[in-house]
Amino acid sequence: MLNESQRRQLLGLAILALALFVGLSLIPITLFGEAASTLFPDGNIMGVLGAFLARAGFGLFGAGILLVPVVLVLSGARLFGWLDSSAAGRWAAFLAGLAFLLPAIAELWSANAQFETTAFL
Repeated sequence: MLNESQRRQLLGLAILALALFVGLSLIPITLFGEAASTLFPDGNIMGVLGAFLARAGFGLFGAGILLVPVVLVLSGARLFGWLDSSAAGRWAAFLAGLAFLLPAIAELWSANAQFETTAFL
C-alpha cells in the first residue's frame, strides 16, 4: 500500500506529465519548418488531442493559455515538496491574474490596435 508521501509524489508526477503534454500541444509546428507538417499530419506535436486542447485553450483563454503549463508545473512542484504552500499559492494567484490580463495586453500591443483619440465631454 502507498503512504501519503508516495501518493502525493505520484500525483505530482502525473501533473508534471500533464504540464509537459499541455506545453508541447501549444507549440505551433510552423516553428519547425515545412517538414514538420509531414511528421505531424494532425497539425500538432501531440496529435489530435493536443490540437483540440490548443484550439479550445486559445478559444477560452486567448494568450493566457500559455501560462497553464506553468501553473501545472507549480502544482507538481508543490506536491513534490519543492515549493512551500505559501510560495506556490502566491505564484498561482499571480499567474492566474496574469492569464486574464495577458490577452488584453497582447491586444493593446498588436499592430492592429487603434485607439480612440476623441476627447471626453
